Amino acid sequence: MRPHGLTPLSPPTPAGKGPMRLTRSARITALLAVLLLPSAAHAAGYSIYEQGARALGMAGANTASVNDGSALFYNPAALTQLKGKQLYLGGTWLTTSNSFAGVDPYPGLGTVEQMEPGHFFPPTVYWTNHIGKSDKFAYGVGVNAPFGLGVEWKNPETFSGRERVTKASLQTLNANLSLAYALSPRWSIAAGANALFSKVELNSIKTFVTSGGEPVNVAKAKLSSDFTPGYAFNGAVLFSPSDLWRFGLTYRSRTDVEITDGKVDFTQI
Repeated sequence: MRPHGLTPLSPPTPAGKGPMRLTRSARITALLAVLLLPSAAHAAGYSIYEQGARALGMAGANTASVNDGSALFYNPAALTQLKGKQLYLGGTWLTTSNSFAGVDPYPGLGTVEQMEPGHFFPPTVYWTNHIGKSDKFAYGVGVNAPFGLGVEWKNPETFSGRERVTKASLQTLNANLSLAYALSPRWSIAAGANALFSKVELNSIKTFVTSGGEPVNVAKAKLSSDFTPGYAFNGAVLFSPSDLWRFGLTYRSRTDVEITDGKVDFTQI
């Protein structure tokens, strides 16, 4: 929703009488206008935000209204609102496809490169329950894949970017444990820990430029790693001031995965 304009709620002050003062209603209107202005959007890159069917149907806008096991991902504070034990199983089938057209000076006009169609199925498994007989404490454990996907270019031996990459893939598996506590019927908080295991693969083709300026393929290189862990934490708040309103806030810290133990395979052409 975007405001189309503001209507002054107090008459303008005649010239020479000093600056116009806004009424309380006008100040509230101006504040709402600022809150409703469109915010900046940021690309998600390899992030996979589709971690629940209901959230997917709501375009991901369910941080304050999640009511199933996917609360472990979207807002763990909502775990106290769930009824009984819940086992949530699912996944998302993702397909990728891309291409680009070249420009001068390289790779030149008329060059068109196609990517191989990609198919990925990141899983989601969540288990939630209350602790003891009280509804004040709840917990959730789960496994998901919050990052992943990859690219692979057709005709790698002639691909114009083969020195950079012919195939790149990122695989992750994230284990999460979160605890939630209901401060009151309207306030809930949560905190948890994550262990993110990541695996990467990067393929390229090394070339040698001849005296005539033509690149000649000399070796294929494959850089790969095993699953390597990184650790992080998360927190969340859920506030329900009335039956018609809910406000949710979720924070996930940055996860650093430092891969120092990998291998490179070279194949001479």
